[in-house]
Amino acid sequence: MMHRLSLCALAAAALALAGPARAADDAAIKDKLAACFSCHGDNGLSTLDGVPSIAAQPELFLEWQLVFFRTGRVKSEIMQPVAAELSDDDIRAIGSYLATLPPIKTSPPPDDAPAMTEVGGKLAAGRNCGNCHGEGFHGQQGAARIAGQREDVLLKALHDYKEGRRFGTGVAAMPEVAMELDDDQMKALAHYMSRQR
Repeated sequence: MMHRLSLCALAAAALALAGPARAADDAAIKDKLAACFSCHGDNGLSTLDGVPSIAAQPELFLEWQLVFFRTGRVKSEIMQPVAAELSDDDIRAIGSYLATLPPIKTSPPPDDAPAMTEVGGKLAAGRNCGNCHGEGFHGQQGAARIAGQREDVLLKALHDYKEGRRFGTGVAAMPEVAMELDDDQMKALAHYMSRQR
């Protein structure tokens, strides 16, 4: 009985010590998230040109991107120094939190290029984009959520894949997909995808 009480006392003491440590970890992650949101927008919904929204992205996709930035596999003067300061636990915590945030909910603006939207839809269907990016292009596992992402961000990503500045994850299909697209096709695909919700 005494031995059991001692174990309980040790467990209680460990929990008491872990409480403040966990709170400190949470505060540190919140500070890191505040840095994310300073560029990527309130709650991860970007309003800056060229800066993607990170809310509601799949957890695994977010983790891989942060590791790619941290290791320098993906080059970015802004993201590399930020990611270099992140531990593996930080990356997991950030990915887990961002994945729970709600995606953009506003309707797309009126379509000023319906013919381009139609071409983009055919390109997406012909390349089976939904196989990796999921139903409604909401993302899954290591594949990004592209529904609701801004057109300029999507177009830049396609160019980066085609020109070798960005790498695919999982089956690494994106560089091969982008390599086959000309500029007009990339514009049409980005235009179509940006209108999905």
